[in-house]
Order: sequence, then structure tokens, then C-alpha cells
Amino acid sequence: MSTSLQRFSKRPSKRWLLLLVPIALGISAWVAFNRWRPPSEDSKDLELIFESALSAGRLNANEVRAQIGDERFWPAIKGGIQDRPTEWEAGFWERLKWKGRSPAWFQVMLDEFLSPFEKRWKRRDQRLNTALSIIMWDLKKTATPVLPELIGLAGSRRENYALLGIQGLLALQENAAPALPLLFRLLERAEHFPMRFADAIQAIDPNGDQTSLRFVELLPKITAYQRSEILPVLGDRARQNPELATNLWPALQDPDQNVVIGAMSGLGRAGLLTAAYLEPHRVGFHSTDAHTRWLSLNLVARSGVNAAGFVPELRAVGLRKGPDQYAALDGLRMVHLIQGPPTEQRFAAAEAILASDSNHFALFAMRDVDLFGTGWPQVTLITGALANPNAEVRAEAARRLGVMGPAARPALPKLRKLRQDPEQFVRDAVELALPKIGE
Repeated sequence: MSTSLQRFSKRPSKRWLLLLVPIALGISAWVAFNRWRPPSEDSKDLELIFESALSAGRLNANEVRAQIGDERFWPAIKGGIQDRPTEWEAGFWERLKWKGRSPAWFQVMLDEFLSPFEKRWKRRDQRLNTALSIIMWDLKKTATPVLPELIGLAGSRRENYALLGIQGLLALQENAAPALPLLFRLLERAEHFPMRFADAIQAIDPNGDQTSLRFVELLPKITAYQRSEILPVLGDRARQNPELATNLWPALQDPDQNVVIGAMSGLGRAGLLTAAYLEPHRVGFHSTDAHTRWLSLNLVARSGVNAAGFVPELRAVGLRKGPDQYAALDGLRMVHLIQGPPTEQRFAAAEAILASDSNHFALFAMRDVDLFGTGWPQVTLITGALANPNAEVRAEAARRLGVMGPAARPALPKLRKLRQDPEQFVRDAVELALPKIGE
């Protein structure tokens, strides 16, 4: 009995060995092919195109195209797009590089073994980026001969390749119209960033009735997240076709908050959040109902230039903690950034943001004070930020004043007070800024 059991237990191991032999031979052949495969003529031509085009310090691929002829030029560009790592290779590479729980000695051995392949795969990715750079920088609409390759790239299952393909299609603009069916399919199944596909469709065909109809037909079929990303694009199209706005107003009542925000953005892009429409929402700022307050604040925040008429209300909400603060600060930032409102309203909006305890909004506003030009407005706004409750904002304000040099002398009294700041890194920023200003 024991002898027969031993024989039975050995048979599976022999079978596995027989299976391993062709696998090992296949891997060896693949290794040899990838390691010693010589570069193709197309690869050499692509390098020649890129190096020649950049020799004068600027990319002018069309001059190189005239020199070497279309029979060499377009195959080189196509080869750069097509000869990228396959889905299988890229997935295989990621799995091999995953550290997991394998011992250190195994990872060292694996890194040595994979080094030649890593270089080759990176080189193939580099060729892909080179080909796309030539298309996007110089060829643009004239790159129609590589449209099938760009459509194939955009249809890749790997997100980074798909996004590169979309960038290439955008360079062709309306000449990329044959890619629209694929982009709609990708949009319908997109789990991440569907707006990228929607924006690409909008850029390729901004006014087509069939494209608008396809967007509308998609709305009941897709997820709430996807709808929230498509509605702003419908708003863009509603400027030319106001009937499309009938799909935006009902979305304000959607139970999903992201869909409501998408509808607001769409209405704002369509220019429908007018002062007359928003005025009744002024009382909503003081409503005891949380949803009413949220709706009113976000409608104003996404109304663009019309939000300027609500700066006092937005300022009052933005300067106090609470669930509505983010929406109010978002509206104030919109007023600050847009050139349309009067300067005093934009200044009041920036001042309120820099006084808020949101370091996210305050740091962005400090970066954008240059929109007011140089001189008194800049110094006044940044000086006000020295009193911000957030230490990171105070430190950045001191640094910015130091960069401004002697022009920031009016800020010296308040800057000196920060020598007693409780945070060491704020005190350090002050000590670095004072000599630059002229202390």
C-alpha cells in the first residue's frame, strides 16, 4: 500500500515538470527576443525626426517630413505609437516589480534579471511619448494618417495609455471625428474621470446635434458619478442649443449631491445662473434647512461673475467654521479670479479668503494676488494674511513679503510682531524676510 501511494504521489510532480519545460523554453525565447532584438528602421527614423526637428531649438517636424518624405515619416510616427509595451507585458512587469513579501535576495536577483527589459520597455514608452509630442506640438490637424493608431491607443485598457491617446486625438480636433463612437463607448464604461472623455468629445465636435443627442441618451443609462461629470459639458453645448438646458434643471433635484453640483456647473457654463435667477436664493443663505443653504451657496459659487453681488454674504459664511464654509470660500475665489467684477469686490473676496482658517483656499489666494498687479493691493492683502489663524499661511505670507523686498515696508510693524509667533517655522520665515525688506 505504501509503495503504490509513493508512486502515485510522484506522478503529479513529473507531470508538472513536463509542463514547466515548454514554459521555461517560451520564457527563454521571449527573454532573448526582448534583450537582443535590434532597433527597427522606423525606430531609427523616429529618433532622426525628433533630433533633427529639435536641432534648431524648436520642434518643426514638417520640415523633417519634407526632407525624408512621407514614405519614411509616417511609418516612423506610427511605429512610435504601435510599438509600446502590450497590455500583457505591462501587467507582467507590474506583477514582477511588486515587492510583496518576497525576500530581499530574491528582489536583488529579480532586479538584475529585469534590468535589460526595464530599459527596453522604458525606451518603448519614450518612443511613444516622442511620437505624441511631435503630433501635439507640430503636426496637430495634419496628423490624420495616424488617426487609426491614436484611436487604438485611446482604446487601451491601461488608463495612462488611453489618456495619451485622447491627447493625441485632441491635437487633430475636428479631424478626429471618426474617434467619437469609441470615445462614447469609453465614456459609458469609464469608472475614473469620465469628464476627460466628455471633454475630448466636446473639443472634437463642440456643436454637432448628433453628439448632443448622444450625450442626452446616455444620461439615464450611466451612474450618478458619470452624470455629474457629463452635465457640465452639456452646459457648454447649451450655449449654442438652449434646449439642452432642459436636462440640467431637473438634475438640481437629484438625490445625489455630486449630480446636483454637476448640474450647477452646467447651468453656470450655459450662462443661465443670472443675477435675476440668483436673487431669490439670497434668503437661502440664512435658511434653517441645511440643504437649502447648501443649494443657494453652491448655485452662487458656480455663477461666475454674478457671484460678485453676493460677496458680503459669502464673506460672512466663509469666515466661520461649518459645513457651508467650503462653498462660500469657493464662491469668493471665483469672484477673486474672474476679471469681470469691480476691483473692490474682487479685493474684498480675496481679503476674506486670506483671513479664513482654510489654508487650502488662503494659500491659493496668496498665489493669485498678482492678479491685482504690483504695489499697494498686493502688500495690503498679504499683510492681512499675517494674522491668519493657520501657521502655514502666516509663514507663507512672511516669505512672500520678503520676496517683494523694500516694496513691502508698510508690512514691517505686523511682521515684527510675528517674531513672537508660537510656531518656530513662522518665526524663521519672519527672520529671513525682514532683512530683505530693509529691517
